Amino acid sequence: MHDSGTGTVNQYGSAKGAQFLLQDNAVALKFMNFFDTTNRGPNYTNKDVRDLFNKKYSEACGKPGSRVPYLKKGFTVTGLPNGIEFRKPNNYGEEKVKAIMNAQEGIVFQLEPEPSITHSDAAVTEEIDPQQAELQHILCKVVDQEKALQVVTDQICIEESDMEVTDLALTDMEYNLLTTNYRNCFTEDALTALAANYKSFSNHKGYILPVYTDTEDAYWLFYFPDKMSDLLNQHSQQQIWGYWLNATEDKLTFKLIMSKNKVSIDTLNIITKENNSSSFLFLQKTLLLKTKTTVNLPEPFHDQIYAILNEYGFI
Repeated sequence: MHDSGTGTVNQYGSAKGAQFLLQDNAVALKFMNFFDTTNRGPNYTNKDVRDLFNKKYSEACGKPGSRVPYLKKGFTVTGLPNGIEFRKPNNYGEEKVKAIMNAQEGIVFQLEPEPSITHSDAAVTEEIDPQQAELQHILCKVVDQEKALQVVTDQICIEESDMEVTDLALTDMEYNLLTTNYRNCFTEDALTALAANYKSFSNHKGYILPVYTDTEDAYWLFYFPDKMSDLLNQHSQQQIWGYWLNATEDKLTFKLIMSKNKVSIDTLNIITKENNSSSFLFLQKTLLLKTKTTVNLPEPFHDQIYAILNEYGFI
């Protein structure tokens, strides 16, 4: 029997058992070492490794709170223990987790230089000034990225058939710019479609937003009952008010959680399409504000959330 107060092992049992222990003192010592926790280190987990990697990456890029873009990469990692390759933390077993955490002081993330621009790319890049870059960013909310680039380099004009007809998440300022300074980028039919789509989108109230979480769930859902323009005008450090949706046994079915008062979340935690605060991922939906209102999430929306989380190394 091990006495944790004194560190000694007292032997009890039959005469034959006691005689066996007397013949081999190593048995008692091994038994005592099994219970001796005084020299054991912390019980590290995969989450500790993920937090460590995020911290090291944040130091490398100079942006506190950054997360490692495991798929996009663009960095190198040195200082890992011999025989351990850099991977997503969930791929490490208990021994590798412990080894990595014990070597954390020597682990360094270093950003790789931007890839060199080819001659053909350089020709396009030289034609895009900061103003054109801003236009391209806005147009990517209306048409696909390739078309947006062709527009800002004066190669094409946007036709009605080119435009996205749903989820037009333009701020008031962006819409005004497109319909005044940059209206020559559209045909008249395209401008008419843009105006109709924007009006419909702006008047709608109610959006379901996926939110980052550090729990075992890949994401949570938050219902924002107001206009998207109210959300787009928020800074990343501000809060929005609404209601949480509660998961059920069916991964695509959720229920609204009602309380006397709305709850708030940080805008920064909303999952975005392009890792910037003006490209929110959302589902446009008006919900009845009552207990246990049920929401059936479209599977493509669920898959898109997972794709983004995977792209940025969260799962």
